[in-house]
Amino acid sequence: MVTVRESEQGRRAVEVKPGPGRDRMGFHTTEEDGELRVLPADMVPYLAAKRLDPSLFSVTGLIEQGYDDAKTDKLPLLFVYDGMATRTATPLESVNGRAVSADKRTIGQLWKSLDEERASLSQGVAKIWLDAKVKVSLDHSVPQVGAPEAWQAGFDGKGVKVAVLDTGVDAAHRDLAGRVKQTKVFTGDESVNDAHGHGTHVAATIAGGVGKKGVAPGAELIIGKVLGDDGSGTLSGVIEGMEWAAAEGASVINMSLGGDVTDGTDPLSVAVDNLTERTGALFVVAAGNDGSAYSVGSPGAATSALTVGAVDGKDAIADFSSRGPRLDDAPKPDLTAPGVGIVAARATGTGMGQPVDEHYTAASGTSMATPHVAGAAAILKQRHPEWKAGQIKDALVGSARTVAGQQVDDAGAGRLDVARALRQGVTATGVVNLGKHQKGEGTGTAEDTITYTNATAAPVTLALSSTLEGAVLSAQSVTVEAGGTAEVQVRVDLAKLSFGRYGGHVTATAGAETVHTTLALTWKGPQHTVRFTAVDAAGRPTSTDTLSMFGASQQDDVFTWVPEQGLTVEVSEGTYMTQAINLASGWGRMHPRDGLVVIPELKVDRDLEVVLDYRRTSPVTVKVSEPVEQVGIFTYFTHRAFGSRRISQGVMNFDVVEGLNVSPTQPVSQGTFEFASRWQLIAPKITARVAGSTYPMGFLGGSPGLEGRHLWRLAEEPTARAARSP
Repeated sequence: MVTVRESEQGRRAVEVKPGPGRDRMGFHTTEEDGELRVLPADMVPYLAAKRLDPSLFSVTGLIEQGYDDAKTDKLPLLFVYDGMATRTATPLESVNGRAVSADKRTIGQLWKSLDEERASLSQGVAKIWLDAKVKVSLDHSVPQVGAPEAWQAGFDGKGVKVAVLDTGVDAAHRDLAGRVKQTKVFTGDESVNDAHGHGTHVAATIAGGVGKKGVAPGAELIIGKVLGDDGSGTLSGVIEGMEWAAAEGASVINMSLGGDVTDGTDPLSVAVDNLTERTGALFVVAAGNDGSAYSVGSPGAATSALTVGAVDGKDAIADFSSRGPRLDDAPKPDLTAPGVGIVAARATGTGMGQPVDEHYTAASGTSMATPHVAGAAAILKQRHPEWKAGQIKDALVGSARTVAGQQVDDAGAGRLDVARALRQGVTATGVVNLGKHQKGEGTGTAEDTITYTNATAAPVTLALSSTLEGAVLSAQSVTVEAGGTAEVQVRVDLAKLSFGRYGGHVTATAGAETVHTTLALTWKGPQHTVRFTAVDAAGRPTSTDTLSMFGASQQDDVFTWVPEQGLTVEVSEGTYMTQAINLASGWGRMHPRDGLVVIPELKVDRDLEVVLDYRRTSPVTVKVSEPVEQVGIFTYFTHRAFGSRRISQGVMNFDVVEGLNVSPTQPVSQGTFEFASRWQLIAPKITARVAGSTYPMGFLGGSPGLEGRHLWRLAEEPTARAARSP
């Protein structure tokens, strides 16, 4: 059981009581940017091997999602299986997974079933995820994206099936009457009725009519209620809804919702990519409302998703709109659409957003931008019924209106322009990821191919230009034959660039025809290897229970452990807050001690070998006037502030550990560093008297707790007596 209390200056006090069968387990805590994680020491190898979802140990996240003990005695998990388990045997086929509800009272048995030696899971399970909550991501905007011009050309999405996976729908609203063709509930609620308001607003933005027209008023809506009336749902419920929508033949699937920031390998993103490849359906997904770099959430992180940021009525990026790139530096979002002050249908009895009257409400968010793009996709699908997801995505991205001063990682290709997408006869590869590169690795160049497709009846000659620094095109112009394709190579000599992040566009023009491709790459400084070995108090090789390295950004961090034979990690050049903890095993003593080796500023400017030497640590002593001993939980902490980072790490252990040794440190040259420890001291529980003299004694590690007062006679240890025998 983890108890969290708010302390002074915004910090949190944490108390841990191990569950049944987990007595005297040590715990490691990390706190940064308001997120608190509490990690049992024996789970570190599974996190390092990426077998367990870190969200399982995010106490703040679990509380925010209502998974704390006060609200539920279950912990929802998502088991994803390896290739040995057939997809037909798992209910969530798109991710080869299964939702499991674990009883918190017996969850210790699950941890005991893990293979500690190999850090692997049993029964074909490749990874255990928290079945986390997924939440909603919140009239002038329809003309802003060019929809009326598309209607005048005869295209309003008629006959195209669009799925909305959200909080349900008020199907009786005058703007949606007769437009909802099919519904299904994935939340356990009794009906698809929208008591939140978000889903109704989104659905009407796509296909509303009568009072306020949506972007594609002729589209047919199918509604999957994957978020409850509180605006949240589970990963597994959302995946079920995605599979249902794709199986029902939806050509476009709108997901104005989001989860954690990821690199695109999370279950929701994997489901998007697999279902897109299998069915050709286009998933249009909100980027998220975090507003900072590297903050695009799942499933918007999926490579095949059309990921949408938000702009206001003047095409300025909304301050809340999540920026890219993806955690692995792949370009996201793909484009933007209006998402500020969007007025659309208000579900009966709801107060979401800022109600205008009983029928309409105004709301802001990438949730509101996303259905504009879903409606545009429906219009293109009507115009080109043979097109699949990739072709629709390329057409919308390539025709978006770029805005001067906006960066690729903020706005992608620019603001949606469905009218231009509809009238253009030439399309191009929408997004080219030129990759993440390290100095000293690879060929020293970044290159890829842009493909142009001409759907018209006449050849088209395109003039080419690029705004990506250092980019060289294989041709300054290219002719694409009628009904044909042509390729152009783009190449960047990385040696000519400074280290950093680069984005831009290749623009192809032919008269009024303009199409562009988004380009992005990252050029990083040298990578270096750091070889860690550890030695105990006697100078023998030992292991550490944790090893953490915190760099300039979270993308540089390492959290793992060091086995007895040592460990080599590869990190970017820079300075790292580094520490390693040995919980009681590195001292060769009957009364064990914890050991902390901390290097507040480990400068990595070349390949290094670092010895974590517990012989060079010093004991932490507490001086009092009378003999005392530690009782209950004792804790110790480090806090490091440098650059934009504020990192607190802590450890909790028990009174079977005699004490703590910590390595001395030098003053830091940048930022601040603090160490603190907290002890609970009482008079010794055991005293021994021999011939009138008192001797200090203590329980051995692993001794059971004792209550009450006891008197024992001292006995000589048998092996010692035998050694003195003549």
